[in-house]
Amino acid sequence: MEISSIQQINYESLSSINTVNTGGVPFDFHSQMYFIMSIPNLISISSVMTYDLSGSPTYYTIDISGAQNLSTLQSIQTIQELSTMEGTSTIQGISTMQGLSSLAAFEVNLDDIINSHNTLIEIESQNKTKLNSLDFNQFKSNLYKWAAQGYPDSFLAYSFPVNTPPMTVNLYNCSDGNPKNIWDYIPFCLNLSLQDWVNVYQQKVNGLKLSFSVNQNPYMVNIHVTRV
Repeated sequence: MEISSIQQINYESLSSINTVNTGGVPFDFHSQMYFIMSIPNLISISSVMTYDLSGSPTYYTIDISGAQNLSTLQSIQTIQELSTMEGTSTIQGISTMQGLSSLAAFEVNLDDIINSHNTLIEIESQNKTKLNSLDFNQFKSNLYKWAAQGYPDSFLAYSFPVNTPPMTVNLYNCSDGNPKNIWDYIPFCLNLSLQDWVNVYQQKVNGLKLSFSVNQNPYMVNIHVTRV
């Protein structure tokens, strides 16, 4: 209905008249009966909403010769069209709030990849340094305990703690992108097999046969000695 065709509002059938100007500021007239032409700045009013005593709203749009700055809501006829977020969000081409939030979500972030990869490299480097840094003074002290026990075979003479990275499906993540079990992870850190690793230490002792084992919870790589 066009407001220009209305000359007067019957106050007895209305609880209020609400108008919205172009700045979005509402004016509510409900204290007395108003003639339409007596409402201030009518030419800038884009819509008038009336409520009857039952609370049902009705929207009117303006069609006055020379009217200016009409609101973009002038085509709305009923408040029902604005009853849901989905109805209003389609103005921006988004049908759901989920669709809006997904615009800012990233499944992959390069910074995260770089940081995670550097962390894996650091853990692997620490393990390699530890496993190649046997403290021979401590090793000798442990061998005195071995002698005191009568030189039993496979005596546990030294242990190296192993740091483990996060896991993926029960395998340890590696910087090469191929998760590994512990028996493959430790050689990967050393860049040689455990047998080749213990052979390097074997060349530095005399009269002893070295062997190795791996414990878990926490992971430890052990060197055992047997008298030749």
